[in-house]
Amino acid sequence: MWLKQEIMSENSTYEFLLNLPLLEVTKVALDKHHLVINCRSKLGGGICPCCQQKTDIVNQRYNRVLSDLSISGRDVLLELEIRQFYCSVCNRYFSEQFDFVSEHSHTTTRQAKWIFMLCEKQAHSQVASLVGISITQVANIYKQGAEDILAACDRYSLVRNLGIDEIALRKGKGDYVCVLTDLDRGWVIDILPFRDKQRLIEHFRSKSSTFLQQIENVACDMWDGYISTAMAIFPNAAIIIDRFHVTMHLNEAIDNQRKALRKANPQAEELKNSKWALLKNPADLTQKEKEKLLNVFETSPILEELYEMKNTFKAIFDANFSKTFATQQIDYWIEQTQVIANQYLNKFVKTFNNYKKWICNYFDQKLSNGITEGCNNRIKTIKRQAYGMTNFRNFRLRVLTQLD
Repeated sequence: MWLKQEIMSENSTYEFLLNLPLLEVTKVALDKHHLVINCRSKLGGGICPCCQQKTDIVNQRYNRVLSDLSISGRDVLLELEIRQFYCSVCNRYFSEQFDFVSEHSHTTTRQAKWIFMLCEKQAHSQVASLVGISITQVANIYKQGAEDILAACDRYSLVRNLGIDEIALRKGKGDYVCVLTDLDRGWVIDILPFRDKQRLIEHFRSKSSTFLQQIENVACDMWDGYISTAMAIFPNAAIIIDRFHVTMHLNEAIDNQRKALRKANPQAEELKNSKWALLKNPADLTQKEKEKLLNVFETSPILEELYEMKNTFKAIFDANFSKTFATQQIDYWIEQTQVIANQYLNKFVKTFNNYKKWICNYFDQKLSNGITEGCNNRIKTIKRQAYGMTNFRNFRLRVLTQLD
């Protein structure tokens, strides 16, 4: 069924498309790529921001050009007439303001929102090319939008279980940034351009005492700066060394043994390409990898012993043991390592014993830093997308808004 359509003038049609009720379209210019719409306010006067009195005394008029959402593939520019009013009550001048654009912005609010959404998936340079404005303008729009989002909430207020880890902004350059996560909600709380104890303590102390008191657990790796920071700053928190970082060190011990055997026996075909089969969980092995391991173990019984020790160690952490019983099982496991007397395994045990009390805290809450590791992988994806974003502050804003 056809609806009855109202016959509209050209200007009225563009007023309808713009959907800005307080604007009157006065002129439209159209070419292949652009649509320029001249418009002005329909209101008769303005309200003085100082005394809140209405005035219709216009001192001067000037134009302001704004980028708006495109129409039919054409960039839309609003050439908006701005009136400067004079208030005779308080003897001051003021320019009229509109709710669809910020005071110093070159884009409408809805265009800025669209640009912000585009920036979440693309580099600023790509967005700038797409919408026809400069990279600097795109960066400023994204920065303002991100700051508005972050200012709307206290990201630290609800945190009970805190994850701390780091990533390198530039691989091999040593410029690490510290990633803080809420392990319950699975989101990034903050990202800091440092990871040393002194500045971490200063950062956390800048937060409320309530936040410091409410932290129940801190999960981190074996970085001493994180451990000593947590001990100094969170009076009610248990420190948990992440189990996956511990397993990583054990895997490293096995791989070092493999490398030593490869170096001593360069012609041993069984040892070639065996790394991932040795480090994989048994349940994840393919049939080909299982056969590969059998050949490796025939050549090197020590690798078989280390492989079995690794799986036994992991099984303790996978089981639903109490902390007391799990600690007993780990102590027995350490005794078995002394029987094997392997230099690489002994090195792992020495490291483990240095952090044992914090590693075993895992069995109280079964809490790990896996959430933070997942966030780190997503941060790396953002880093690859953020071409041209060399400013850490802008990078931080991007991470916090996209991983919210």
